[in-house]
Amino acid sequence: MKQVLASILVLMFILSCDFDKPPKPLSPFQCRVTGVAVQDGDTVSGTIIEAVSYTTIAEVQAACQSPFEYKAGCTIALSDKTYKVVYIRTFAGSSPLYNTPKNHEYCHAYYEEWEHI
Repeated sequence: MKQVLASILVLMFILSCDFDKPPKPLSPFQCRVTGVAVQDGDTVSGTIIEAVSYTTIAEVQAACQSPFEYKAGCTIALSDKTYKVVYIRTFAGSSPLYNTPKNHEYCHAYYEEWEHI
C-alpha cells in the first residue's frame, strides 16, 4: 500500500511540473545549432509572454496559420519586443539535446532574429 501511495505522489509531482516554462536563453552558438542565425555577441532583447505546444503538425499549422507548410513551430509578435511561441512538443531525443523545435522558436524570440542558417 505504501508503494502505491508513493507511486501516486510521484506521478502527481510529475504532472504538476510545468514542462512548457520558458527555458533560459541559449547561447548564440547553441541557437545556431538549432538553425537560427544568431551571431556571437548578440544579446537577448525579446520577451516571451506566452508559449503553446501541440502534439501534431496540423495543430501547429493551425495555430501558426500556415496550413500549406511543414513547420515545427512559429514565433508570433504580440507587441514591441514581446512574443508568443508555438511549437510541436517532441519527446524523442535529438543531438544535441537542446536542438528542439521549442528552443528554435525561443531563439527567434529571445534574440529577435528571423534569419535561418
